[in-house]
Formats: sequence, C-alpha cells, structure tokens
Amino acid sequence: MMNLKVVATNGTFEARCLPIDFIDFEEHFDKPVTALEQGRITHLYFLAFTALRRANKIDDVDFKVWAATVVSVEQADDDADAIPPLESNQPTG
Repeated sequence: MMNLKVVATNGTFEARCLPIDFIDFEEHFDKPVTALEQGRITHLYFLAFTALRRANKIDDVDFKVWAATVVSVEQADDDADAIPPLESNQPTG
C-alpha cells in the first residue's frame, strides 16, 4: 500500500492507494507499477486521482480537469503505520 498527500486548490487530501488503484494504473498506462520508479509526475498524479476517486473524495471529473486543480502530490509519511523496532538491553558480548 502507498499513501499520497495531495495538495489542491480546494484543500489537502490523503490518498490511500489500494491494489485496485495499482491495477487501474497498469491498465491505463499499459506499464507495470514499477514504472512509478521512473518518477514521472503523470504517473504519481494518476495514482492519486484513482485512489481519491475510488474513495469518493473528489468529484467524478476527467483526470486532466482534476490535475489542473492540484498543487502537489507527494508520498505521505507512513511512519504512523510502521511498527517500531524492538529494543533490546541484552548484552552483546
């Protein structure tokens, strides 16, 4: 899973990407999800668009119409969901 922070002219949203969003991405671009590593802004924006639309956080509009209202999309800090490492006071030697 991936969380994206979307800043738009009408507010800030969190887009929680689920497997279906990655499937939509692959079908739309005819590329594997690993194409996200290329860093193309269109890929990241589309993934955010798909996740927000699925979650009913945006109106049902065309991708480019929605993208025109977006200021930025970035990967959100996922530390809140992370499991902290176990601390150990065990002797090491």
